[in-house]
Amino acid sequence: GSVNKLAKLKKNQTVAISGCGALGLSIIKVCKIGKAKNIIVIDINEKNIKLAKKFGATLCINNSKSNFKKTILKNFPSGIDHFFECTGSIKIISDAYECLNNFGNEILIGVPQFKKKASFYTLDLHMGKNLIGCKGGNFRPEEDLNNYLKIINKKEYQLKEHITNEVELKDIND
Repeated sequence: GSVNKLAKLKKNQTVAISGCGALGLSIIKVCKIGKAKNIIVIDINEKNIKLAKKFGATLCINNSKSNFKKTILKNFPSGIDHFFECTGSIKIISDAYECLNNFGNEILIGVPQFKKKASFYTLDLHMGKNLIGCKGGNFRPEEDLNNYLKIINKKEYQLKEHITNEVELKDIND
């Protein structure tokens, strides 16, 4: 939903995803199916970064080892089209906004800790950049369920890749 309904991804666009957990990996897959030209991922966990590569990431940045904003702006000086923020980190939210091109979208999926505030220049909003809040990908079952099933049933998606381990129901809270 965040890729197709909010960002409205077009072929050959450049995207970045911060946080390569379950949501981030799904976003990578949908961006790959949507023929994004570049899929940049940012995470601090090498295991997640390896999975992101397997799912279709074209540039992986370990944010505990290098500054993602500098890396993105060095490789894409004009900025990127879409940034999907899945961590809720106010630092990443703020820096991600600066990575966008003049008409780029930052999709806020992760939620910051209570009373934490991100900062950005509001003039960029007037000039064309967008901040978009996301609540469950704006999922509306009556409208979206069949479309999501079509995506999941495509050979490119391979839902089983998302299962990295299994736990007993009694251990669900762990």
